Amino acid sequence: MTTIGAASGTATIIGNITDNGAGYELQYYGGTIQVGPTNGVRNTYGMTMISEQLNSGYVSQPTFVVALNTNAFSTNVLNMTGQATLELNGNNLVFNDLIDQSINGAYSNYPPVIENGSATLPAVLTVGSDNGSDSYYGIFGNGGSQSLGLTKVGTGTLTVGGDSTNTGPVTVAAGTLALAPYNGNYAYCGLPVPGSGSFSNAALIAVSSGAILDVSGRADDTLTLNNGQTVKGSGEVNGKLIANAGSTVFPGDTIGTLTVSGSATINGTLLIGLNRTNSAANCSHLSAGSISYTGTTLSTTNIGLGLQVGDTFSLFSSGTSGFAAVNLQTNDYANNLRYTWNNTISSNGKISVATVTIMMNTNPTNITATVSGNKLILSWPADHLGWTLQDQTNGLGVGLSTNWVSVPGSTTVNSVTNTINPANGAVFYRMIYSQ
Repeated sequence: MTTIGAASGTATIIGNITDNGAGYELQYYGGTIQVGPTNGVRNTYGMTMISEQLNSGYVSQPTFVVALNTNAFSTNVLNMTGQATLELNGNNLVFNDLIDQSINGAYSNYPPVIENGSATLPAVLTVGSDNGSDSYYGIFGNGGSQSLGLTKVGTGTLTVGGDSTNTGPVTVAAGTLALAPYNGNYAYCGLPVPGSGSFSNAALIAVSSGAILDVSGRADDTLTLNNGQTVKGSGEVNGKLIANAGSTVFPGDTIGTLTVSGSATINGTLLIGLNRTNSAANCSHLSAGSISYTGTTLSTTNIGLGLQVGDTFSLFSSGTSGFAAVNLQTNDYANNLRYTWNNTISSNGKISVATVTIMMNTNPTNITATVSGNKLILSWPADHLGWTLQDQTNGLGVGLSTNWVSVPGSTTVNSVTNTINPANGAVFYRMIYSQ
């Protein structure tokens, strides 16, 4: 094993680190160490270890490692111990596995931290491609104004025990991400290992088809979504689900079923995706041991081609009622269509498209101009609401040029009134349509 440290100072490594395939471990130990080769070649070696520094009397000091670019570390195992922080610094990093040796290897009771730390770029940490099963009892956090995301890949299980604060997406792309605390003490200091196993601030928790988010090891056996959080996907939540007000449950990777092994209580929004091109299963579903809809806002969104009159979607297997509100999508901006619906959810769990109209006419139109006193009134047909009025002002010797400027607020109206300025040599107007 090779050890690099900066004591209580700062060190920067911009050259390449390699063991020529020998698989040696590289330990960062003490101080602040910035790492990232400038030649565009990834550092290659065995395991990356970031460990707290032990001074005389076994007093631990923090180690802080900053990635200067995406080539800073080998893609092998990342091992965190004690007062150790890895800062991605706006770089997306990939490691085969994530290991936390703090419980039996740290002299402090400070859990390790993996954070972004950038003020300009979000970052995502991806782990698990070696298909191993390991535990991390530290914390994931933003560490700055930009978010940190976590992606779990590979067939193994990553157990996370800390109470993370990151706001970036937590994605279970494959295998199992288990949220479960370590119910015991650190071996050396004897203090309890903190954490309940949670991602209470992650804007999106996505569980892909075939993947599992396991919350059965938590004390409450529950994935709790807070205001602003969304759970999405076609995978499985092993445990219970409570979606609080302001949260969203969005089943399906695209169209699919999100399965909850226990009960589901939805006091936020249940968002159902629709896609008429999937003839056999044309909408997403939530499956659970039992589901409470008493506080639920049921909403739908079309994620495919434009819908047609008569398209029918079985949102539920039978008549379902008791929702706090039902919001069936009216405006389909992606397809420039507006829908009305036949709603028979309470009797048979279905909805069907009653009417389809074009939201906005995309064909060019004329601008009508009238003058009243010193006012120029420009108007256009109501079905062109959403088009943008642009103008340009030039001298008489210039004429029409390319200096078009969009008129603020013109996309939400179909009439604009301007004051005529005799000092303007030539003023031109046009309408543009942009998706």
